[in-house]
Amino acid sequence: MRTHEALSSIRNLQFAIPFLFLLLLGANRIDAKRSEGFTEPYQTIDVAAAESGIVQDVRVELGQTVKKSEVLGTLDDDVLKASLEIAQLKANSTAAIDAATAELEVKQQRLNALAEINRTGGGSRDEFSRAKADAELARAKLKLAEETLAADRLEVKKIEVQLQRRTIRSPIDGVVTDIHRDPGEFVSLTEPKLFTVVRLDRLRAKFYVPAEQAVRFSKGQRVKLAGQAGDKLPMGEVEFVSPVTHAESRLVRVDVILDNRDGRLRSGQRLTLAGE
Repeated sequence: MRTHEALSSIRNLQFAIPFLFLLLLGANRIDAKRSEGFTEPYQTIDVAAAESGIVQDVRVELGQTVKKSEVLGTLDDDVLKASLEIAQLKANSTAAIDAATAELEVKQQRLNALAEINRTGGGSRDEFSRAKADAELARAKLKLAEETLAADRLEVKKIEVQLQRRTIRSPIDGVVTDIHRDPGEFVSLTEPKLFTVVRLDRLRAKFYVPAEQAVRFSKGQRVKLAGQAGDKLPMGEVEFVSPVTHAESRLVRVDVILDNRDGRLRSGQRLTLAGE
């Protein structure tokens, strides 16, 4: 009796195996035609301070929409502002150049007079040589004064750049999703992150499709997408098809970009990509 039951079970299993195989094959075909992915911001940027210092103020709030170059916050800058005033005072002063110019004119006039005397056979050669050396020295002093003034003006520009670097600006049009430091907190060069700004006017959806289906996609191709509730979505554009196939899963990454200027789509929304 037990032998009969065993043989019966084996025969039933023989019929069941092909049936299960067909079910699995059908499931693979469905997965090959449709792949699921999630939307994410087109860009996510951690805005960092270029220098260390104490946060002076934060000018944005979480969820605020910002424009490119809009000020997000500032670091303390009192010392730099004082240094700038001193540097500007030096850069605007021409006293050293005026004095050196006047001295050169006197020395050059004396040299010219002695040269005229020597030309007519009078005067002392030693006196002429000293006058010539004095004129050259005065000319060198004038050049030094000019170079010093140029350096002072460059110092002003340097401090202005340093002040600009203590003003934190948004690198893109986007939305502030994180504020990592409050006023009064210290920001170091090892942990310079202050804000996180994401770009949501475009979204990226990443899909992983079977390798045999990946050949159907190419950069710039327009593709259809569907949401979970079957809501109508704009056409997507393929941005990237990975040249690498994952060895174990045999899947290929495909990135699709969606226009979201109307803000209708949310980041993290599940989408389906049709393979045909």
